[in-house]
Amino acid sequence: MANAFLVRPLPFANVVSYGTVQAGTAAYVANDYAGVVCRLACDQNDNEAFFRVDLGDNYTVDTVMAFGLSRLPTSANLRIWCAPASDPTGFVLQAIVSAYAGTVARIDGMGVGLWVTETPIVARYLQIAFVAGAGNPGQSVQVSRLVIGKRFRPAIGFEYGGQVGVRDLGSLDVSARAVLLRHYGKRLRTVSLNFPSLSKAEAEGSLQKTLEQIGNTDCIGLCTDPTPDPERQNRCFFGPLVGDLGRTWRTAQHWEWRANLLGLM
Repeated sequence: MANAFLVRPLPFANVVSYGTVQAGTAAYVANDYAGVVCRLACDQNDNEAFFRVDLGDNYTVDTVMAFGLSRLPTSANLRIWCAPASDPTGFVLQAIVSAYAGTVARIDGMGVGLWVTETPIVARYLQIAFVAGAGNPGQSVQVSRLVIGKRFRPAIGFEYGGQVGVRDLGSLDVSARAVLLRHYGKRLRTVSLNFPSLSKAEAEGSLQKTLEQIGNTDCIGLCTDPTPDPERQNRCFFGPLVGDLGRTWRTAQHWEWRANLLGLM
């Protein structure tokens, strides 16, 4: 199993879409609300639609995640292009991968697209393209959130005992006459992972900076196992960290940290 990672979304200075807008607006892919989406008709070359993101400056990027992905055929692919601040039109193709991170669909219908690389790129502009292919006319793509950033992936992964579950936001009671009183709500996925052996550099560097930036109120992307697998999109989460964000200093050189995340998407 490849080590789990988390990634803080870089802020977008601007985002535009290419493809006829059927719902929402391109700016919606920078929000943290699962029900706020942008839907584009695939009417570009090769039955394609894409988002072009301006990060505002050059950043190191090794991860792109697309949450709330739907409407594309399973044969569609995801293409990542990038360009530096010095050449905003000089886009270079970085990768072509399957549009969906796995073949097993999520029960909520909100698919996930995933691109990760071991060779980070430095870019200001990224073009996130969804290509249905010439043999699939009349397709569209819907996205709720794009996450672009550099992932934090500890050298030593989480220990066994990690938990994946569900938080039901509804309520259930029984009246004095034994009648069920039900109020239905969303059922959100949860994940809790314990990283028992972070190095001093990881704990005091990347992790601490990330926690200070997101706190309990901003959201992150998390993948429990990025290894290609039919279930991989079910191993991807987006939401806020909940509970105590502290770390425990276990030995002179190692720290322990538990990540508890409430999955909005």
